[in-house]
Formats: sequence, C-alpha cells, structure tokens
Amino acid sequence: MNPRVFYVPCAAHSLDLVVNNAAKNSLEVTNFFGIVQEIYGFFSASISRWDEIMKRMPTLTLKLLSNTRWESRFDALKTLCFNMDKIYDAVYSIFTNNKYDSEKK
Repeated sequence: MNPRVFYVPCAAHSLDLVVNNAAKNSLEVTNFFGIVQEIYGFFSASISRWDEIMKRMPTLTLKLLSNTRWESRFDALKTLCFNMDKIYDAVYSIFTNNKYDSEKK
C-alpha cells in the first residue's frame, strides 16, 4: 500500500526453506523422515492403537510432520527420542495382543 515500504524477506522462513530443500535431496534423510511418518501413521490410523500409545505417553503425543515447517520435524523427533522405549512397548503390546489381526501385527 505504501510505495516507500521495502520488502524484507523473513530470514527464518528463508532458512527453513533452504533446510527443507537440502533435506529432500538426501535419500537417507528422506527415508528417515518417512519412517518417522510411518510410526505416526500406524498409531493414528486406529483408535485402539492410539489408545495403546496414549496409555504410555499421556502428556506427549506423536507429531505429524509438516512439509513446510522444519520445526515440526524437530518436535516429532524430540517426542520419538525421549519416548522410544514407550513406543516400543506399545508396538510390542499390539504385536502380542490377540485382538489385532496379523496384518496389523
């Protein structure tokens, strides 16, 4: 609206875009975040599986990855890093529970 105002791009947003594009070019990083997304998808696809993870992590939940915000990936990794034993216990409980079919196990 004001012709004297200069456009100044947000440095944080620009850095976020650079990091996102750099990560997409690495096969290892792409595969790693694919596995992180699969863990979230496995538990969020079923109410009973989500209940299994919530029994073990009542205050923290698994996070969905964002395609545009690198910080969301950090939040997802932080949750996984500090709760890997609880996630393992939930997966093991699903594996040993007879109410789940063989495909889910």
